[in-house]
Amino acid sequence: MEVHNQVGFYVSCQLGLAFSIQNLRLLIKAYKNFRNSVMVIYDINKSTYGLNPFQCFRLSEEATAALKINKNVAFDDMLIQ
Repeated sequence: MEVHNQVGFYVSCQLGLAFSIQNLRLLIKAYKNFRNSVMVIYDINKSTYGLNPFQCFRLSEEATAALKINKNVAFDDMLIQ
């Protein structure tokens, strides 16, 4: 039995390093289960300086259209390696 109570996933790293192909694939997979799924990033450098270390991102309508996620197309062909 598959449970669909996941609304996204969490990444702990520097903000710029969070946008990898692996994390994009995870975000797309989460999007297919829940359209408003999010990727929560905990930026370890910001927390060191007392700044807000959390950022939250989700796929925009333009991104889903560009990647053709809503259609049954393999999205790996759309990603640059």
